[in-house]
Amino acid sequence: FAPSDPIVGFLPPNNGTTGQGFVTFTAVPLEEALDATTINANASIYFDQNDPIDTPNIFNTIDKAIPTVNGSVVPRTESAESAIIRLRSEDDGSGVKQVDLYRLDNGTISLYAQGIRKEMVLISVNVGESMFLVPVPIDNVGNSITHWETDETATIVVTSTLEKHCNCSGNGNCSIGLSTCICNDGFYGANCKSTTPPLEPPSLSLRGSSGFVDEPLQIKVDAKNISGSLEHLQISVSGFQSDTLFEDGLQYIDGVLCLNSSQFGTLNITFKRPGEINLNVTVHQSDINKTRFGQMTVLIYPTISANLAFEGCLNAAERDTAIIAFNISAKLPKESHNATDKLNLQGIGLVKYQRAVNIEVQPAIMNDISDIRHIKEYRIDSYETGGNIPSPVPYGEPVEVRTTLLITIDDTLRKEFNLRQEVNRVCQGCTQCDTNHTAYCDTSDGVCHCKPTWTGTVCSDDVNECVDIGVCSAVPNTGCFNLDGGYECSCFRNYVKENGSCILTTQEFSADITTAKPTVDF
Repeated sequence: FAPSDPIVGFLPPNNGTTGQGFVTFTAVPLEEALDATTINANASIYFDQNDPIDTPNIFNTIDKAIPTVNGSVVPRTESAESAIIRLRSEDDGSGVKQVDLYRLDNGTISLYAQGIRKEMVLISVNVGESMFLVPVPIDNVGNSITHWETDETATIVVTSTLEKHCNCSGNGNCSIGLSTCICNDGFYGANCKSTTPPLEPPSLSLRGSSGFVDEPLQIKVDAKNISGSLEHLQISVSGFQSDTLFEDGLQYIDGVLCLNSSQFGTLNITFKRPGEINLNVTVHQSDINKTRFGQMTVLIYPTISANLAFEGCLNAAERDTAIIAFNISAKLPKESHNATDKLNLQGIGLVKYQRAVNIEVQPAIMNDISDIRHIKEYRIDSYETGGNIPSPVPYGEPVEVRTTLLITIDDTLRKEFNLRQEVNRVCQGCTQCDTNHTAYCDTSDGVCHCKPTWTGTVCSDDVNECVDIGVCSAVPNTGCFNLDGGYECSCFRNYVKENGSCILTTQEFSADITTAKPTVDF
């Protein structure tokens, strides 16, 4: 049954803010479900009588594993008032969310610190006393054990240690409890004796990218020296696919790309297979024997191709002007339809990479005196559109039209297909169309496709909307008056419009009625 309110349940076009729908639901797993069990789900979307649109598969994983933690005091960090403890926590499921610390004191237990997410924690302790702490890990789904269930061996004993003397050579001060020197400005070393700053490893600058199979891709691999000389830097990159191609001059030996300082910067590399590729980068500076490590990611999509066609002709308009009637069609071959699915088959399988591919068609007249652009978005499988655009040159003169098919993946990667074609023929059977009232003319059969308020074979007949007796029923006491290209709802005689309603006037009307006798001539 149709709803009483036609707006209820209506999904407007998707403009990025409105027009998006979703469904949420809750499913409770069986109690006997094993740890790491995967629960899969998908859905099908139905619009009227159209074929269903299947959503990607999503999954949730059952996590019943209890996280573990191993706590200890970091050697040589105990002082008279503090110590540093290390909390090494692990979880095979959703991961450790936090660690809570409980304090044992004369048989009672109390919460000491909550929500710890760091591995190293500074603990304050009274001089000459010891503190007993019990760490309790909690994972991201709430799995945990109570502090009463923890093993006695998990207890961390933090002891106050009297500070030891340190010698800073008069160029610094001893730190509190750590027996190390904090040097004054301009002095370095364990005893603050050196005036030479310590050597720093070189810096790395990396930038990954995304691209298509068999197309050169630019990535950035750069390094700078902080100490020593730039000429002594060398970068090695590993993790490439075995069939990767490199630009001339680059050395690729035993799976490792080696770069000297003159080759740092932007590299052109061609990948032969799709997938997510993690590259490990190491820069070493030989003159000071310092090394720094880094990592970058490259995302490669399967090759995408498209067939683009444009058909256009010229229609005469008014005063020697012309209208270009056009039909555009584009289609992606089957091997390009499911590019993201292919990536999934290659092992990426990440939801964030499984987005729809958006397509724009931008037919534009390539003429300096025109800035006309027509932009429309279409589905990925195949599409066709037609229309009319004014020609920048007089009727009878040819004009060059450029059509661009723009494919965007993941909002970042773009692939463009261009088609240029000269339009110089007159439309067959389209010259009779009323250009002011015609949306477009099909050049294949000469049929005029009218604008919504016009009809007829040449779109010259006005549509009489007043034939529908309910067209003005929204406001009582109104009648429909047909107009060229539309209609108007006006108040009946003796009614005036006030605040959106038609109100009966109080003015009295009089009229003289004269009855004329008919005359008959014989």
